[in-house]
Amino acid sequence: MRLSTQPSRRGSAILVVLILSTAIAVIAGTVLNSTLTEKRMNLRNSLRTEALRAAEVGLELAFAEYVNDVETNSGLYAAAIANPKQEITLSSRGKNMVVRNNIKSIEIRSEFVPLPVRRFIDGKDPANDDDPLKNKYVIETNINLYAKVVAERSGQDVEVFLAKTMAIRDAPLFSHAIFFNDDLLFHRNFDIVGDVHTNGDLELDTHNGDNPLKLGNMTTAVGDLYRLTTVDSSNMGNRLSTGDNRINLKGKLDLDNMNYHSGGTVYSNGILVNKGVDSRMNNWMEVSQSMFNGSLMDASYGVPVFKPVGAEDAQKDNIYTPGVNEMNNSGYSLIEPLLPTGHSAIKNDAIREGKMAAKAGLLLRLEANQTWTPRDQYGNYTTNPNKIVNDNEYFVVKGYKYKTRVGSGTPQLEAVPLPDRLIGVANPNITSVNSGQPYAEKFKEESASGKRNGHSYSSKITGGLEDTRTGRSMDLVTMDIARLKEVLEKDVSSLDSSAKDFRNSFNTNSDWNGVVYVEFPTSTKVDTSASANTTDISSKPFQYGSAEKDIPELASQYSTESWKHTPKPRTDNIVPIAEEFRTLNTSDTGLGLQVINGGKLPSVGANEGLTIATNTSMYVVDHFNSDGNFKTGTGLSKNDGSNADADSGHGEVPAALMADSVTLLSGAWADNRQYSHMGYGSQSSTRKANEPLEVSACIASADYSVYEFFVRSLENWQHLLSHSDVGGLGHKNPIVVKGSLVSFWDSEIPLMKNVYGRDKTKPVDKYWNEFASHAFTTPRFHQFLADGRFPPGTPTARFYDLREYDVMHPADKTDVTLLSGVGFKMN
Repeated sequence: MRLSTQPSRRGSAILVVLILSTAIAVIAGTVLNSTLTEKRMNLRNSLRTEALRAAEVGLELAFAEYVNDVETNSGLYAAAIANPKQEITLSSRGKNMVVRNNIKSIEIRSEFVPLPVRRFIDGKDPANDDDPLKNKYVIETNINLYAKVVAERSGQDVEVFLAKTMAIRDAPLFSHAIFFNDDLLFHRNFDIVGDVHTNGDLELDTHNGDNPLKLGNMTTAVGDLYRLTTVDSSNMGNRLSTGDNRINLKGKLDLDNMNYHSGGTVYSNGILVNKGVDSRMNNWMEVSQSMFNGSLMDASYGVPVFKPVGAEDAQKDNIYTPGVNEMNNSGYSLIEPLLPTGHSAIKNDAIREGKMAAKAGLLLRLEANQTWTPRDQYGNYTTNPNKIVNDNEYFVVKGYKYKTRVGSGTPQLEAVPLPDRLIGVANPNITSVNSGQPYAEKFKEESASGKRNGHSYSSKITGGLEDTRTGRSMDLVTMDIARLKEVLEKDVSSLDSSAKDFRNSFNTNSDWNGVVYVEFPTSTKVDTSASANTTDISSKPFQYGSAEKDIPELASQYSTESWKHTPKPRTDNIVPIAEEFRTLNTSDTGLGLQVINGGKLPSVGANEGLTIATNTSMYVVDHFNSDGNFKTGTGLSKNDGSNADADSGHGEVPAALMADSVTLLSGAWADNRQYSHMGYGSQSSTRKANEPLEVSACIASADYSVYEFFVRSLENWQHLLSHSDVGGLGHKNPIVVKGSLVSFWDSEIPLMKNVYGRDKTKPVDKYWNEFASHAFTTPRFHQFLADGRFPPGTPTARFYDLREYDVMHPADKTDVTLLSGVGFKMN
């Protein structure tokens, strides 16, 4: 049995070996196949990861292309509006960044969602903690971006689809109580309600003995934050004559070469800001986060720049770089006239569409009177320039509306006859506009003698005014808002003949939009090739001037300073009012706009409120859009930091005033303007304001870094600090603006230093008492703005937000439908 069983064991062993060998071979083959499959899978996963990364880069580049185009309107954005679904071709440089190594191709398509959505960015939502637009309204438009990327290696290829949404947010630039396009300095006491923002550095301080500076809910600076001031009574010569800081070559505050002061009491959203607590601290981020809970933020937080759509970042000329001129005042384009096609300084369509001149429903333009003949005081024709008394009639105001606007070819204007007594020469009491005089009121000084508040005078101003802030006499064009309200709101049948003629040509339902732009000449050369406007008076427009290449005041100052900096010509292509109306020559006369009877404003149909914009200096007389009582509507009597609101029963509407500079004058101005030439030796006391002033409007004006000089005045307000509506309510600000105070640009009408015995090398701050002592202005953010009710034509800043990536799947029917819908060819 044993012999017979042995071979059987050997056979079994061989069989086992064979079975094992086969199994091993099978396993080995399986392992090998598995390894190869895994390698192929790893390769595909690797390719897929690489392709997704390439798609991410491609979408980021497409996003950048869109951002650039939205800012410059070079074609892509306009094409997207016209054709919501289109292919985006990356630049060759961008494509080379993506199509490399294993990436064989990339295709990007976009889908423009044409319906903008009005959104409120809720600051209470933790997801919005870092959103620069929290607690603000935005108009949001979405663009969906899609990328298809093909990757290939070792015979393997992968195709991926990636999507991302780009949100374009337009944020109204009247969303802060105070907004500055450049440095902002506080060194006095102000009781501010609302957010504060500066695109530059922020200085916080008060004079010792002043009441505290009370900042609002959130204060942000794109630059650094300093608990000090570089302006004080002991070191006025620190700064450039425009009030601007000296900056070093790195663009930082040049504290090594400037005196500065730190004192007083400052609060941010009710929290004390101690001396030394600012951006210079090594642990500033930790300290600011723990102390201020996000109410005080600077560059370390990545605070974004707010600027009008299409505008570049504001820049000053640096005194330490003599070979270049960094000056960029592109924000000024908002109030610049709409330059004609072919002009060397014409702006792109994105900027042109944002101009107040382009937005205007009613355009008022000073033109050359073609019927004017020079006459003497007896009405006789004369060629003697010293005897001409009617030279102001050379400039006549004419009215226009738009037939076509920017975006539909070259804009076309249509003349409309203006109502009598709407705009022109004011009567002596500055209570109305004279009938039949749509001209500029000539500056006039007459001999007189006497004393005014202890100061002797030998003459009085009886026409125009003397701007003691600039040392410049001014011819004035006066607009009567009460007359505008009457003409727009009354039934046509009840109007006088000239108002009826206007309403027959100007439809309040279709033509009126709440924006009035008053255009002053940018040159005094008549455009003889233009057709005459023969409505009322025959006139022809003036040619448009050239872009400003210099800042006359700075050039004058630079030549006297030790650094001997002579700046190169500017290149920002800004066209201001004609040089004849803004020179430094004391014998020249400026040309400005005076606004009267603005207590109640027109508000017609769906176009709620009024915005007045101009490219020259604006002078606003008496209370505007308000009842003039600080105890109502300002929030001051509540003393709880609440927003201002409409005066009960008054009929306030959203309003804005926009000009190269805005000067606020009291109800006593009709009397005070007689002494407006008395400016040397603290003689603003000859022009005492009669009562605290209330203005319910957003004010956009020229940048002056020292906040207290931003809103201009020509009267003395010191005696009102103890008034029951001022000191009696626990603050020291005799002028209250219910709305927003914003600076988008630098003044193109320079301040003048070599008058009234001034030392022109020193800044205008030193001469405060000469033009407007204690004209402190506090802003109280209006509930209108908090509710998203903005003045007509409000400018916007544009921000961009990229949402999360979304991987699309060709096997998903919904994704396939979407991808096919935007133009991709699906396998």
